[in-house]
Amino acid sequence: MTEHSTLTNETPHSTYDITGMLMPARAFFFVVVDEPGKDGFLVRKIYASNSDPYLSKMDLSEAKMLSETNPERYGLIPKDFSASYSVAEHVMGNNASAYISTSSAFPEGSPRFEGKTIIVDIDKAVRSGAKLISTAEILKSLDEYKNQNPHLGKRIDKISKYVNDIDK
Repeated sequence: MTEHSTLTNETPHSTYDITGMLMPARAFFFVVVDEPGKDGFLVRKIYASNSDPYLSKMDLSEAKMLSETNPERYGLIPKDFSASYSVAEHVMGNNASAYISTSSAFPEGSPRFEGKTIIVDIDKAVRSGAKLISTAEILKSLDEYKNQNPHLGKRIDKISKYVNDIDK
């Protein structure tokens, strides 16, 4: 690991020291959202510690574990960039995907998840390469998934209702 300085805003000489691997790469991540927050922010619930039993079962690398518990310092990193899961499969619970879930229910976040709350600035996320996926796109993906997997119809309908009603 090595230490680098990065700009924090448009003010000259405004930097923040971060640690990171020496690796020339460009990362892209996708954020699954229901709609952008009223004030331009999204909310993500994260694990409060590495000892969370659900997090322990995921068998993540040390770097991904740090990202899950401290994304303010290590960044929001999907659990698996190369996973072929669709948006619908991610929303259905296959979250070892290339997606990261957030909520526009500001400031409390999604009522479906427990954990520490972090705030994501939509403008900064988009400028960094994030692609926001709207509620309509999520529902369309779930509908297509239901057509391909009719045996999961009841479960998909239940998840679709959660997605549709989350901000009401």
